[in-house]
Amino acid sequence: HPPSHGPAVAQHLLGERHDVAEAGQVLSLVKQARAEFPQGSVAILVRARTHLIEIAVQLKQAGLRFQAVEIESLNRRTVIQDLLALARALSHPGDRIAWLAVLRAPYCGLTLADLHALVRDSDSRTVIDLLGDAQCRARLSEEGQMRIERAGSVLETALCQQARRSLRSSVEGAWIALGGPACMPDRTGLEDAESFFRLLEALGKEGDSLDIASLKQQVEKLFATPDVLADASLQLMTIHKAKGLEFDTVILPGLSRVPSQDDSQLLHWLEYGDEFGQKLVLAPISAQGEESAAASYLRRLEKIKRRLEDGRLLYVAVTRAKQRLHLLGHIETRDAEDELAEPPQDSLLAHLYPHAIDREALLARPPGVLPSARRSNSSGHPRGSAGPARGRPRLAEGWQLPEPPASIQACSTAPVATDQEDVITFDWAGETARYVGTVVHRLLQHIGAMGLERLEQPGDIPELERIGHNLLKQMAVPEDRLEVAFSDVCKALQATLADERGRWILSGTHSDAGCELALSSRVDERVEHIVIDRTFVDEEGMRWIIDYKASTHKGGSLDEFLDREQERYCEQLERYANVMARMGRHPIRLGLYFPLLNGWREWAYAMD
Repeated sequence: HPPSHGPAVAQHLLGERHDVAEAGQVLSLVKQARAEFPQGSVAILVRARTHLIEIAVQLKQAGLRFQAVEIESLNRRTVIQDLLALARALSHPGDRIAWLAVLRAPYCGLTLADLHALVRDSDSRTVIDLLGDAQCRARLSEEGQMRIERAGSVLETALCQQARRSLRSSVEGAWIALGGPACMPDRTGLEDAESFFRLLEALGKEGDSLDIASLKQQVEKLFATPDVLADASLQLMTIHKAKGLEFDTVILPGLSRVPSQDDSQLLHWLEYGDEFGQKLVLAPISAQGEESAAASYLRRLEKIKRRLEDGRLLYVAVTRAKQRLHLLGHIETRDAEDELAEPPQDSLLAHLYPHAIDREALLARPPGVLPSARRSNSSGHPRGSAGPARGRPRLAEGWQLPEPPASIQACSTAPVATDQEDVITFDWAGETARYVGTVVHRLLQHIGAMGLERLEQPGDIPELERIGHNLLKQMAVPEDRLEVAFSDVCKALQATLADERGRWILSGTHSDAGCELALSSRVDERVEHIVIDRTFVDEEGMRWIIDYKASTHKGGSLDEFLDREQERYCEQLERYANVMARMGRHPIRLGLYFPLLNGWREWAYAMD
């Protein structure tokens, strides 16, 4: 490239490592480059992605948009942290930290004072129990009570329906209803959220419990979506990604940093070839304080290879610049005033020292002077303070979901009809019968899906009971009701497996069978959504639609009670049959099965 005015290469070396101060230098250099070359391109190149964390923070705070492909980990984005908390809360009502994070998130917006007022002196109670306690809610501010009233109804519905909805549907639906998208400053946050929802979709289906550890590991492997509104004038990338590219200004921060050291290898080896063929040199790990000659030799060779590779990497980095190259790092001064400490051997700066470093400028700098950023962290607040998070305004008090856009107004002629049995008003304090019903449905769904005949081992039934106990604990059933609930679950399971009709319902010999089968159909200008507990075609060609009812009965005639239940749920099962009838011409019979009562009611569906 032809020469330009001013120095082409500039060094900016601190007297000690300070990532915040160095990031401040990078920000100043970016602004300087844009003033000097308004139409030019700027690239910030680093050896490792982690070197860009503080730089990205300061660029965002300065309002500078940039492109960064596969740089920022997805779990560092605030929208993902909020979604993780929501997923944890809906999957485990006893996860106190997750529930507090949900209430603190912008779409709920409780203040720290309201959160403290809600949970103080209540270590033994879950947050959802406290939200259902009128006295606890009364301790909140007037605004806090209004926010809880709006968010509470959404969370109630999500908790009730999660056992029959996929992980993605449950979390995404609650996030949208709470107003999560309205908290996004731009489309980038929505793209990040979509990446998270796709991950949830891959991890589980209807009724699956969420493995939080697995979810966190998967999120850590994903990268945040680049800023969709940024152009290519400012780019952040690793040096490897920059191969073959050129930029008017190149900034190389972190040159003094060294890569993380690998743990001791169990085996060192070297493959090479000569005129006698391929050779292999091996050296096992040595005892502490000892090292074999072979291991020492191979380690020295690896060190030489890494140094040569670092030299090639540095060559790639410095040759990306067309007009300006800025070198950033740190070189400390030893006790003697006229002596500089050498950079770490494994750093890229070691390849430049002392040939391309202005020693006189380094020695002339004032000792111990760093930019003012030294005394602040990336958020601009003192460490440990509770300053507001930038770019995360709370939803306005009284916020409501907006009307659908005009492009989908046609949906108003086809309202969604949901199964009223599914949308039960959630009781924050909880009722043991509801917890029992949910767990019994889950266990019967599992048995029916695999077929009763596969329960062959002696330990299979105790294992199912253990799973039921864990599910009850995950639902935060209070300790004083846990054993009663577990006893009812065991009774329902054992009674079903001992009952000839129950075994017939769960048999794997039926054809075209389904458990917790979710269907949708347009009926009378409405979209009908249903979930059928159990359906199959028997050996005589009869389609059965069966609903489980974990009801209990005390006093009075059992037959009269079952008749009343049949009358109560007749319309619901008729709607199920109406949808199923559109999918085939098998005759249909409907059934209600009561595991805890060994009860059964059936009737025929009159097809058109």
